[in-house]
Amino acid sequence: MNKLARRTLLAAAGLCIAGGILFAVGTGLGGMRFLATADLSTIGSPNSSRKLYEMDKTKLDDFSRLEADITYMDISILPSEDDSCYLSYQITGSGAENPFQYTIQDGTLTLKEDLSAESQFFVGIDYSFLARLFTGRVVTDAPDNVSDNLTLYLPKDKYLDYAAISGGDGDIILRGLQTEQLTLESSYGDLIMSDVNAKSGSLSLGDGDAQMDTVTTRQMDFDTSYGDVSVNHCSLGTVTFQSSDGDFTSENTAYTGNCSFDLSYGSVSFRLDDSQKETLSMDLKTDYGDISVAEDLPNSSYTQYEDEDTKSYRKTGSADAGKVSVYCADGDISIR
Repeated sequence: MNKLARRTLLAAAGLCIAGGILFAVGTGLGGMRFLATADLSTIGSPNSSRKLYEMDKTKLDDFSRLEADITYMDISILPSEDDSCYLSYQITGSGAENPFQYTIQDGTLTLKEDLSAESQFFVGIDYSFLARLFTGRVVTDAPDNVSDNLTLYLPKDKYLDYAAISGGDGDIILRGLQTEQLTLESSYGDLIMSDVNAKSGSLSLGDGDAQMDTVTTRQMDFDTSYGDVSVNHCSLGTVTFQSSDGDFTSENTAYTGNCSFDLSYGSVSFRLDDSQKETLSMDLKTDYGDISVAEDLPNSSYTQYEDEDTKSYRKTGSADAGKVSVYCADGDISIR
């Protein structure tokens, strides 16, 4: 063995021994626990610290309009136990001021989450896998992260002129909300609506699922990019629905206006009651998929084109109003 190879091997062995010694010292001083529990997902000024801001259920003055601009908090609008409106919230922040503010002015309740003063930014570092690699476990005695959320309580007979809700990276729950106009946007988060009455609605979801139960509206525009949508026991007038990637399912829902559903990648399933099977007109088409309909639907015709991919189905209902038009670029259509 020549001198260069011998010196290289000796240097490598020395480094391995030194590394082993440092590893043993680090482990003895609690290094594994640090890897498993340290919060390295944010980096900021050395003096910054997370602080919890919270408000217990507090009575609000009367208002008739709602405007909410929320970035990360979960949003819940729930029925109140009496005839008054209430608000509660909890949120963590590293800035000197509470990142959540609310005001009531000229009959408008404004809810605002402002993170412009935050002194940290997200870098996405996670070393806990090293603890699992070397010890086979991850220490979890660090306190759980507080879920940032707000809850607005409204009386059951409270009817708003409009509700405009903008959500970012949090879920939205609406129960018992009554409003003339509902405008809702969500970037990343699920939407749950139940017992909601809105004369008109405009819903836009970026990446999240939506579940609607016992929702009543005369007109609704619904746009979703990535996520499934479920509509159950609702009463809907005119509907315009567009989806880039996700399924749409409907069960025991009444459609009384002209309703169009346009899906790029996803399937559509309707489960109708007997009266809807009789009264609804239908115009269904899919470029790449199958159409399956109940055998007892009257006044219907099915067509499969020569290319054997595109299929269409048409049905004339007994009522003058109420038509469902469905187009799937790549997906199945089922009517039951």
